[in-house]
Amino acid sequence: MGELARNPRALFSSAEGGRPRRVWSYPGELALQALAFYQDDGPGFYAAADDTAGYRKAFALWGDGRQLGYELIHLPEDPGAPHDTYSPPYRAILGTFQGDWITAAERYRDWGTQQAWARDSRLQRGLAPRWLLDTGMWLWNRGHAAGVLPPAVALQQALGLPVSVQWHWWHGGPYDTSFPEYIPPRDGVDVFVEALRQAQAEDSRCIPADKALWGERFVMVVRVRSILIVVRPVLRQFTSPFNSTRRPGGEIVP
Repeated sequence: MGELARNPRALFSSAEGGRPRRVWSYPGELALQALAFYQDDGPGFYAAADDTAGYRKAFALWGDGRQLGYELIHLPEDPGAPHDTYSPPYRAILGTFQGDWITAAERYRDWGTQQAWARDSRLQRGLAPRWLLDTGMWLWNRGHAAGVLPPAVALQQALGLPVSVQWHWWHGGPYDTSFPEYIPPRDGVDVFVEALRQAQAEDSRCIPADKALWGERFVMVVRVRSILIVVRPVLRQFTSPFNSTRRPGGEIVP
């Protein structure tokens, strides 16, 4: 995720004469380890980190409407351990560009596509399912089954293209606050499984969002024939980590 401001300079000016400051965390508000501040089709400031392990950090900007300050905030791995010095295991990148946010994103892409999560991704290894590659539109939806999957099927019929769904708040707890307690589904197991079965019968696929299960487990959850076999062992055996990032060797560091 990111933020595109209509008038970035106005974010850093104050009628009271202060110096407003904005901070964006990674992982968190930012899906990329990069930030750009620019004039439309004009000069721009580019800041990034070439961190392949996804260490926690934050990007900050502040100003008075005329001048702008920038800061990359490093968060040591173990703040409880004593340290005389700290040196981040990655570089801070600063630069300029001519263009817009797409230009900045392309600069980040040139670096990101050379990293392990892109080079050795499931897509590059031929492990992505065919339906995923054929999806013509993704639909983000949440709530009860009746308001999530039938609209996706209707949209698919109207477009004449495969529509896949990322289904949020399918679980039984409050929205984004009950993790890692996912089961039972808020509509009950029978309704949940039948909704997935009907969507797949219409060739519309669904990924129930769960904030923790990725890769193979993610795909297994949406296979109707496996769902009752997979969910119960996960409920008993799988420990769901939150507020953490997979370290080197993983594939979920963008």
